[in-house]
Amino acid sequence: MLKPKLMARMHKAFVCFLLLASAPAMTRVAFGQSSGPSYWVQERQLEDSRRARMTRPHIIRVQPSRSSGRANGYHIHHFARPAPTHAPNAAPAANAATNPVPAAPAVITPPDFFVAVMGNGISLPLAAALTDTFATTHPDMAFQKDSKPLSGLVRADFFDWAKSAQAILNAQPAIQLGIMMVGTNDRQPILDGANYVQPFTPRWSEIYAQRVAAIDSLFQQKHVPLIWVGLPIVRSPQLSTAYIALNDIYRAQAAKTGATYIDIWDAFLSETGTYEANGPNVNGDIVKLRMFDGIHFTQAGARKIAHFLEAAVQQAYLKIHPADAPTLTSLLPAPGTSTPDSATPAANVDTSPLVSAQPVVKSPAADLGALIQLEIAGLPPGSDAQKAELAARLKANPPLPQQPSVVVIKTEPAEGKVMLLRAPQFGSDNALLDNAQMAQRDAKVREAFENGNLPEAEPGRPGAFAWPPH
Repeated sequence: MLKPKLMARMHKAFVCFLLLASAPAMTRVAFGQSSGPSYWVQERQLEDSRRARMTRPHIIRVQPSRSSGRANGYHIHHFARPAPTHAPNAAPAANAATNPVPAAPAVITPPDFFVAVMGNGISLPLAAALTDTFATTHPDMAFQKDSKPLSGLVRADFFDWAKSAQAILNAQPAIQLGIMMVGTNDRQPILDGANYVQPFTPRWSEIYAQRVAAIDSLFQQKHVPLIWVGLPIVRSPQLSTAYIALNDIYRAQAAKTGATYIDIWDAFLSETGTYEANGPNVNGDIVKLRMFDGIHFTQAGARKIAHFLEAAVQQAYLKIHPADAPTLTSLLPAPGTSTPDSATPAANVDTSPLVSAQPVVKSPAADLGALIQLEIAGLPPGSDAQKAELAARLKANPPLPQQPSVVVIKTEPAEGKVMLLRAPQFGSDNALLDNAQMAQRDAKVREAFENGNLPEAEPGRPGAFAWPPH
């Protein structure tokens, strides 16, 4: 028999259970709502309606497939809640402001001046650098990369540049300019008949010059200008010496055929005249110009070469497009007119483009300073007295004879402020050294290493062992 206390506790628990079970019904009765089983039906319907309004995955039963990798055979598709619909904007102007009309596409200028950039691996980044150089000023220029890595003018059995140049000249679209930068792989014996000739012997140089002349003659026959780009200094002293000899051949051959030779040797020297991998770019910032092998160029180095090629490329471009060049206007009035603004140029006045492959020949009659002096002397422009005076000067000082058409361009700016494009030298205090300081430093170094005379230590430095101390 159960104890009375335990019975009392069980009775209380049973009463609490009944109260909790009937609490919803008692609540609805208190608020005038229905009670009994209908309450649970209504609660279930409310719960179903709440779930129906929620976003949930839509499950579609499909046949299991081995290829799908789904063992349970269910595909679950998630459907997003539909976006709320809004009333159309009342102000069309505001809608146009938030959704502006897209700008018209930029007009692309088709290229009509084609340049072939040829050579071995050292010329690979040059085409892209030239494209960047003329992208804004001449978008109608197209630089095609016709470089062949590991090639040269010695191993014609590996790659014959004469045949390749002929194919480039015959291809379409026709090129208007050729740029050649080659020679870094040519310090090797050359085949002469059945024998090999050692590099840079007289016979070797003769055969090599003949191969350079063969390429020049191909471009000369097609009346296409050719630019030879000289080789730069490299890390290896032996290769640098060989490249100097090759540059002499390129320069001499350009002088014979009237080609253009670009000397870039000084542009990549350090302040002491040695090889330097880092140096100033076209903006004057010190950057890495050479690759890890000490021969090839980085993109910044190629862009620096393109800077020195810009004038020569511009000259060739103005031959094809003379209307794009500024012309010299006539300084003398035409016969029969009283004003110097006539459109007809006077005799002996050069109206050719300012940039030309040949030097501009100016006569004394076209000298602006002479005209100003005559006007100061009281001879008005266009008067008979001025014409007579100019004719007398022209007879006394005839125009200079035509100069050869050879153009050898050095890597120096044609105008503007001269800016040092070499790596600066710094002292121990991180200050720039001038020529006197550098000479004094070099003298101390030679005295220490050649004669063994060490300089005296400065007072207060750790190396000062004088006694008594200063």
